[in-house]
Amino acid sequence: MGIVSAAPSIVAWSSSGGNPTYKENPQDLVYKVQQGDTITFTATSNQSCDWVWEVYFGARVIANFTENNTKTSSFTWQVPNETSTWSIDVACMRKPSVVGPPERAIISWTITTATLIEVNEGEDIQSAIDSLPEEGGIVELKEGTWNITSPIRIRNDSITLVGQGMDKTIINQITPQTDAIVIGKFDDPYARAHWLYENNIMLGYLLEWFKNHPEEIIQNVQVKRMTVNVQDAAGDWEQFASIAGIEAINVLISEIKGTGNPQTQSANDDSVGIYFGYSVDITVKDCILYGYGYTARPFVRCFRVNFLYNTLSQTLGWNSLEFNGVWSLRADWKPEDGYTEGDCDPEHPGSIIKGNRIYNGGKVIHVYSSWKVLVTENYITGTRTNLVPIQFVSSLKGLVASYNIIHNCSCAGIKITFATGAFGHAECEIYGNVIYNNKYYADGGQAGHGISIPRSPQPKTTIYANIHSNTIVGNDGDGIYNPYGWPVDAKNNIIVNNKGYGINGENITSTYNNIWNNTLGNYNQASPGEGDISADPLFADPENGDFHLKSQYGRWDPNQKQWVRDSVTSPCIDAGDPADDFSNELDFPNGRINLGAYGNTWEASLGTPLTTGTLKGKVTDKDTGLPIEGALIEANSYQTTTNSSGDYILNLLPGNYTVTASKDGYYSSTATAEILANQTTTLNFQLTKDITPPAIYNITVSSITSHSAVISWKTNEPSTSLVKYSTSPRNYPYFKEDTSYTTSHSITLTGLSPNTTYYFVVNSTDKAGNSAQSTEHSFKTKEFSNIVYVARDGSGDYNCDGEDDQIEINQAIAYINSIGGGIVHLKNGTF
Repeated sequence: MGIVSAAPSIVAWSSSGGNPTYKENPQDLVYKVQQGDTITFTATSNQSCDWVWEVYFGARVIANFTENNTKTSSFTWQVPNETSTWSIDVACMRKPSVVGPPERAIISWTITTATLIEVNEGEDIQSAIDSLPEEGGIVELKEGTWNITSPIRIRNDSITLVGQGMDKTIINQITPQTDAIVIGKFDDPYARAHWLYENNIMLGYLLEWFKNHPEEIIQNVQVKRMTVNVQDAAGDWEQFASIAGIEAINVLISEIKGTGNPQTQSANDDSVGIYFGYSVDITVKDCILYGYGYTARPFVRCFRVNFLYNTLSQTLGWNSLEFNGVWSLRADWKPEDGYTEGDCDPEHPGSIIKGNRIYNGGKVIHVYSSWKVLVTENYITGTRTNLVPIQFVSSLKGLVASYNIIHNCSCAGIKITFATGAFGHAECEIYGNVIYNNKYYADGGQAGHGISIPRSPQPKTTIYANIHSNTIVGNDGDGIYNPYGWPVDAKNNIIVNNKGYGINGENITSTYNNIWNNTLGNYNQASPGEGDISADPLFADPENGDFHLKSQYGRWDPNQKQWVRDSVTSPCIDAGDPADDFSNELDFPNGRINLGAYGNTWEASLGTPLTTGTLKGKVTDKDTGLPIEGALIEANSYQTTTNSSGDYILNLLPGNYTVTASKDGYYSSTATAEILANQTTTLNFQLTKDITPPAIYNITVSSITSHSAVISWKTNEPSTSLVKYSTSPRNYPYFKEDTSYTTSHSITLTGLSPNTTYYFVVNSTDKAGNSAQSTEHSFKTKEFSNIVYVARDGSGDYNCDGEDDQIEINQAIAYINSIGGGIVHLKNGTF
């Protein structure tokens, strides 16, 4: 049925309309608009994908729009008649599997009707923030590095601090064990949190506190698109963070990269990526956090926290993400409302932990003393600790863990328990997860189980778990471990090849599960129930993590991203509870729900043959009429290419499709087609040659030394990179070129003369052969020096990023060699 390409990326973007200022070109992402302006935002991906547009006011989404199966998507929005700031985010996403996080790329605009202040490298950030008027506005940090010695403080409402992107705008806190950015009215957020804790200000008391003390809260803040690093050091415990907030309401943290710069000598694990306490509506998304004691910890005594699509790694402490008292809250709550009984009940909107990747030394998701928390579509691997990758501890109702991938971790996959002395009534639903190859750590609840409920009975405590439609395979311990007999309903699961028992514990109601080949036995203190089977599930490729069920009629292959057929059919297909919904399976209404994580999803393997239709056609050159070979045909999530005669053919399931034909050197063409069962639909395309040159913008010169400089620029479409230069204007005998196609261009000029002015133009040519050339620019090299500095804090000629410092050191050595020798000076720090 065709093959789909790899992860999407956004290759072009623009905005138009309204009466903007501070906008140099259509690709600018930060600018000022007028109230009532109508703005159209457009983004283009390297492939057809699903687009999700969201308008953020603080952390709250106030408008959204989705568009599926297209390369280019546009969204038009009218600016409200108010003085404020908004973030317009668009993500292009592919979801090759319902389990685990999506493949995702994002671009984000920031617009304001308030004040906009631009801050260049070397200028003071705090002064710019403090100079904003009462209604707030944007402080835009240009490309560059700021080495700060005290925290940047956002003390007032409605402030957005935005950079040019990760690795372009860099803030280094060079004072060890010191916050980088603090959001809130209090200089020490941790001391303030301790005071609130000591005075028992939480839940309803906290909401009343906000009502009675509005002067202490901060609202409607965004920090986005930059790197924010802190500096760990040996010494006493001093919790400090890249970004910390206290008594904050409606805050968005987005596209932040950061590290704690961990030291090689013994030190406390006291650095934190992001911390918020006693706050409401906090969203952290699309961040990359690594090398901290704790990458995101804790969100303490907060309401409605969303932690979305982040990457967490190299965590030195015991958890990567901690919710410590995070609760639901009435949807329309406002600070002036205070507290009314029932405002925090679990039926109100809660918190989401979604789409995150935790690997390479990452640790656990710890949900403590919380309720109404959804943990979904996360990928967790390789945790090495005495805790469980997803654990609900002393948490109550509304707990859900769904569609997560958890493998090769210590202790277990998912745990439900209470701390000793804690009490309450926990209700947890666990479904759609793939939990496999998790490792033994210690006896009991840490023995490498799939799902562990290890809490011994204690007063005023109950635990109930609804465990259904999971795939639990090859773990060192039991599939489900419930030694103290808490009530558990287990249904539609596949629990096989575990080294302990399949199901271990009393009071587990087992129905319609496949429990097979578990080393110590399939059941212990439990018995097979109605519909249970025991058979080889016939997974597609379990050694490589593919637990789709083999089928003669059709199985989704997430690697090839297409449907394939096998020579055998799994006994787990159509083997679930006949009463359960399976309307999302493609062969519905035939059969019934499949067992395992893919049951009642579009990825469920087929139990009956499906009829298909045929889409065929020809792609030709509009001007010459000649066939175009190698044109890409995309029909929703399927694709193929044309042959030497320009012909293509696709076998598709019945339905409506958006079909796009594209070829390098031509404008793409899109049409719609309805595919009918056992019928052929013909759709021909005529493509017009691309005659539009790329747009060149954002030309910068950086890393200037006595003998070299880096020229960078952007284009609105993939194109080549060429710099022509000379020591006199309007005449360019020298050039350097990179013929690869990209939208972000960078050329390093070497062999330059010291203390000399150079004139240059940049040129880019797209895949159709259309070329564009910039106006003339110039720069002056530094005076000669045979000493170069390599630093960790951004103050050197070559600046290390903490990931592979040998790269920058080798670059410095190569430069010294190129000038006939000299000194490479490594500044203070650990490399």
